[in-house]
Amino acid sequence: VKSKVAAVSRKRHTTREGILGVRNIGHVQLVFVDTPGYLTHSRYDALDRSLAVGASQSLWSADVTLLVIDAAKDLSKNKRVQKSIKDLITQSARSNGDLSIILNKVDLVEPKTKLLDISTKIIDLSMDC
Repeated sequence: VKSKVAAVSRKRHTTREGILGVRNIGHVQLVFVDTPGYLTHSRYDALDRSLAVGASQSLWSADVTLLVIDAAKDLSKNKRVQKSIKDLITQSARSNGDLSIILNKVDLVEPKTKLLDISTKIIDLSMDC
């Protein structure tokens, strides 16, 4: 969109509502929506619940959803994140939109062959949906 439209912070819940960015290229208009992060929690507080609902609802209005996953965190041992990924894959399939998964922070992953293991784990999760 050629300009900064959202705050960047390590702090949780800095994005509380969808943030829109629009880019026009010729006769095509792209609308980007940055939603709050989505995690499935066994214990929700009211803020977590409202943010997860907002992120879920955005799937239904999107033609394409990009799910960004932190590749530097160990996905294989984090059941909560695995459940969230499966939930979003399932919801995306029901919404008839396309889903692409993006691995973020790949520069922090060593050795790089570990990225193949992460990708395989994500594919395995999608097969369970």
